[in-house]
Amino acid sequence: MSPWHFLVLFAILAAAVAAVAGIVIVIVKASKSKVPPAVHNAIPAGWYTDPQNPTMVRYYDGGMWTAHTQPRAHTPHS
Repeated sequence: MSPWHFLVLFAILAAAVAAVAGIVIVIVKASKSKVPPAVHNAIPAGWYTDPQNPTMVRYYDGGMWTAHTQPRAHTPHS
């Protein structure tokens, strides 16, 4: 095999490595981009029955459950 064949093979290999490195960089940058928060939340913020203790209510801030609880208000039966 002549030296030119080695040079051509080396150039092809270098181009392939550069292409893969470029793709990896693009994927890493895309995965680090921040996704904007949802504009509308399906569950509004408010007090809801605590599933672990039905005698209490727990506050949901529109994004996650908080540690804030209070006794559930009892409504008289009609």
